[in-house]
Amino acid sequence: MSSFNKVILMGHLVRDPELRATGGGTNVGSFSLAINNRGKDGKESVSYIDCVAFGKQADFAKEYLTNAMPILIDGRLSRADGSRRGRNARTST
Repeated sequence: MSSFNKVILMGHLVRDPELRATGGGTNVGSFSLAINNRGKDGKESVSYIDCVAFGKQADFAKEYLTNAMPILIDGRLSRADGSRRGRNARTST
């Protein structure tokens, strides 16, 4: 059985995207998305999702996306191992 990994998210940017380059010269853009959720009891909660874009998508994010902007993104879930940098593992989209 084959696998399928796709996610579509809609929310607001928490901060302006940050851009960096890999050792091989590929641009990497990172940003966080805040998604408001309302439970059955009517209480609101917020989920914060770390997102990463590569290449031309990273360039686009840096140039056109700004803090608090509402956006819709599609991508895939990936678990990043932060232990190399002394951090806990994180899930990025």
